[in-house]
Amino acid sequence: MLDGLRNIFSGLTIAGTLATNSPSLAHHGTQAAKDDSLLLLQGLNQSLSPYHRERESYPALTEVIEQNLIFYQQQGSFSEIEAVTEFQILLVERFSARLGFSGIDGKFGPNTASEVKRFQESRGIPISQPIQIDQVTAKAMLESWPPVNALHPGTATIIDLLSGAIEISRSVENPLPILPIVKEVQTLLFFNGFELGPSHIDGKFGAKTEQALLAYQQSRMLDIKTPTTIDAATVFALIKNFPEVDIKAPEDILYLKDQTWFQAISSDLASCLLEYLVACGKERREAVMGILRRNEYHNLPPFAQEQIIQVALVALPEGNFGLASLLNRSLPDGRKVLLDCSSGGQTVLDSLHKVATGGLHIRFEVMRANILSSFIEKLNDSSTTTQGEHGTCVPASIQYYLLENLPGKAARLVEGLLGVKGEVNLPGGLTLKRAADSIYPDNSLQRSPLQRVFQAALMELGNGTDFDYSNRKDYHFVPDSDQKRPTGLTFSETFDLIENLTGERPAYFVNPESSPEELRKIVEEGVPRDSLMILQWRELLPGETSEIHGYHAVNYIYFDKEQKNVYYRNPWGALRQANGSQLDNPQRVVVDRQKGMEKMAAEEFFKRLRVITLIPNPTQRP
Repeated sequence: MLDGLRNIFSGLTIAGTLATNSPSLAHHGTQAAKDDSLLLLQGLNQSLSPYHRERESYPALTEVIEQNLIFYQQQGSFSEIEAVTEFQILLVERFSARLGFSGIDGKFGPNTASEVKRFQESRGIPISQPIQIDQVTAKAMLESWPPVNALHPGTATIIDLLSGAIEISRSVENPLPILPIVKEVQTLLFFNGFELGPSHIDGKFGAKTEQALLAYQQSRMLDIKTPTTIDAATVFALIKNFPEVDIKAPEDILYLKDQTWFQAISSDLASCLLEYLVACGKERREAVMGILRRNEYHNLPPFAQEQIIQVALVALPEGNFGLASLLNRSLPDGRKVLLDCSSGGQTVLDSLHKVATGGLHIRFEVMRANILSSFIEKLNDSSTTTQGEHGTCVPASIQYYLLENLPGKAARLVEGLLGVKGEVNLPGGLTLKRAADSIYPDNSLQRSPLQRVFQAALMELGNGTDFDYSNRKDYHFVPDSDQKRPTGLTFSETFDLIENLTGERPAYFVNPESSPEELRKIVEEGVPRDSLMILQWRELLPGETSEIHGYHAVNYIYFDKEQKNVYYRNPWGALRQANGSQLDNPQRVVVDRQKGMEKMAAEEFFKRLRVITLIPNPTQRP
């Protein structure tokens, strides 16, 4: 049961593997046991965060360390410094730094200096004037781990605690926050025999949990901190000493043991599922059982049922609630979303299973449960797709279209981009590749990592062979040259991108600015829902180029001929304005702010409409 629990809680196999190869902690009341625990924790830290693992990703910061370089806060005119860029990326990614409007720009201005100082204070590094990034600071940053959720206990995992990346202190907030990670620690305390009071396992680090934690730390001769803290040594001891005792089986487990389908799955998977349901806490158990009790689950073939279980054991509760809904979701033509196939025969469920169990890039590996749950969310509700602050309206609109109409293709592309190699072979013979810097966070905080990686890859594919795309800076550039061009894709690049993704040339209609009636007639005769349309969103400014500036892609929804309005989805995603709000430039009305749905007067819409693109194999909808 112990090994299964480690894997379940972490979503990885790292902790279980280390424990198998480590000396036993048999004498837990002794100083020797405490020393053994610390040695094992050091080994875990080195396995999860070895310095050499970071060197290739951050060559400029590595140079700071190896050559003892120093970069000072800049005054007046700021210049871009690659080491500062890398440090900013890590500040945002690992410590939720707020760098101001300019974000990650490589400039050591006052906002960056403030966050560098905050980081140095958190690590006990002496503060100099002016603020500087030096050898000690760079090394401390590269050795911090994991590269996600470092100061977000609301999304932290057991691995985050075990690695020493975070510690959770007794909260003084009122009301107390509910943290999934605290629920998992409470579960471990409870199963180690420590009383948690009437509220039991509720995710709140309150007085009763504090008393139980202190009692446990004292019983194991662990360090007592002020305020009371859940730290790496405590969590390691809790997991290492998970009791091998018979626990009264919850009703859900008794239900499973009587099911024919449960008896048919592999014994290893059945054992792992039972261990999970015993140890995971009420919310996680309810989320998984919500899947296993559905008729749609039982209608799946046996191998697909096993895939569902393996996905469910990795996903967060919100991901599993979404997976239960996804079981019942069908496309307009009756195809089940989970069983929809890509052109190569890979189903959506196959792709989810690969993300849950296969190899991922290390930055996604450490946040596998979050990534998987976000993936499920997007398949369930593609309306959350957004371009954020980036000029990726075409890729975002294509992403929305694929999720809505061809989820098998969308899922296969996402799964490949998250993988170790970060690439997917396309029907036309080209390869869709992950943009090098898209694994890092950027200024578009509304976009999830999935959206960021997917849209950047489409920009990279769409801009042709001469240019590369920088997600961080949001522009196209020629490698080893000063030549660059603004973000966005031209009309012809958009058509080529769709052809390369689908293997077929899309039907498209381009409207001269002086003649809107031709495209209006095409729409009136019937255009598939979600079709990609490009509008002249604003007038060109002096020096701006046609087909790059001033245009905006949207997904067409329908034309209300009686009310003379055109409804569409804006890839800006959820809007700040309330439903019914009037927006300007161009004039339009918010219809559904959560889904980014807007309407525009037909006369205004068709005056601005420049391109209609019919993506191959569209799902027809009334």
